[in-house]
Amino acid sequence: MPTLMPSCTGVPGRPSKAEERIRHLAYYDSLTDLPNRTLFQNRLEMAVANALRTRNPLSVLIMDLDGFKEINDTHGHHVGDRALVDVARTLRAGIRPYDICVRYAGDEFIVVLPGCSMEEAEVKRTELQRSIGDLAFEARPGLRLQLGISVGIAVFSRDGDSYETLLATADGRMYQDKAGRKRRPSRETTDLLNADA
Repeated sequence: MPTLMPSCTGVPGRPSKAEERIRHLAYYDSLTDLPNRTLFQNRLEMAVANALRTRNPLSVLIMDLDGFKEINDTHGHHVGDRALVDVARTLRAGIRPYDICVRYAGDEFIVVLPGCSMEEAEVKRTELQRSIGDLAFEARPGLRLQLGISVGIAVFSRDGDSYETLLATADGRMYQDKAGRKRRPSRETTDLLNADA
């Protein structure tokens, strides 16, 4: 009688850990562990479809880390990566569990707020910008950088009824916000303990 060999792929019909890992890498950013652009498009399409059905508002916030190139050029890409991780963690902590937060590309993040009007989204923008500005980010021990984000908002259906239109509108407003902000992303402050030494 032939000997039955155990399956190499685990429980039949259930993905193996390797398969789950591959799937996770396909849809999540490897640096911040936020959903990536691929997964975001699917989720935003679903959110817009739900807003169309329910006629509820949907706010899209596109944000860009101010002075990111300067951070990379001055302090190194490893410092820029740490800044992105801290920003991602702060954004995720500042929104509701069912809101969408993704790393869209480079230093660009997108937050989607189902059910939020422009007024509510403006409040959230202010909160997120304040939270990022309050980060005690150190390029190295004793050397702190002031981080900041520029944010543009678009709201369904006031600014459009497709995800492409919403993204384009929010992106344009983000650049308007960046142009109007007093940006101090590379301000360096010496740790008080070191200054007193």
